Amino acid sequence: MSYYCSECVMDWRPQQTEDGQCPTCGGGTIPRRDSTGEGHVPSRLELAEAAHMAARLCWLWPDDADQRAAAIEACDAINIDYIGVLATVMRDTAASAQVARRHVAEALRRAADRIYETEGRTDDREEADQG
Repeated sequence: MSYYCSECVMDWRPQQTEDGQCPTCGGGTIPRRDSTGEGHVPSRLELAEAAHMAARLCWLWPDDADQRAAAIEACDAINIDYIGVLATVMRDTAASAQVARRHVAEALRRAADRIYETEGRTDDREEADQG
């Protein structure tokens, strides 16, 4: 069981939530069954959501080395050079590092939303057929 936050586009484990509230934005979550297990291959949507959340947490806690490493690793999984993208945003927009991190996190959220719009509905139908 996980708790899905549509605002953050993220699944949270029960121990991460407080009374079903998203730990990031504080909004309500929707419980849903997990289909993950050993040998589970993450979908494109799961990878994009992980990259978005890692980048968002890196934006919120920019001095946390673990958050930065998580953002780099999650973006690598979807073939995005997190540090390179930040440098490009900063160079092209003259934005500060903090603003660039926010822009990258928002871009990753939009990418996850686009994947969800095209593939997520298909996954939901497949789960309904199996359930």
